Amino acid sequence: MTKKHITLLDGAVGTSLWERSDDRNPVWRYNIEKPELVKEQAKDFIRAGAKIVLTNTFGANAPSVAASSDMNVEEVIAAGVRCAKQALAECKAEAGDGRYDD
Repeated sequence: MTKKHITLLDGAVGTSLWERSDDRNPVWRYNIEKPELVKEQAKDFIRAGAKIVLTNTFGANAPSVAASSDMNVEEVIAAGVRCAKQALAECKAEAGDGRYDD
């Protein structure tokens, strides 16, 4: 019998970001308006042992972004990916022992 590995993805990114913030704006806006908050949340997941880091891009679609901001969806998504990558880089630098290497 072969061993199967199942990966569950549910980080409750938006809910957790709202718990850390004093507003209820769409959380995809935080990628640009509050990137440090987004990075801190990703770092918390990484430090807790997450093997996959979710980007804060749920709900970031062209109609939603256009309806509530002057941003464009591409910049919002790129900022979300950048926050996740920077969080990992910062965790690696802080640890300095290779625990977050591939």
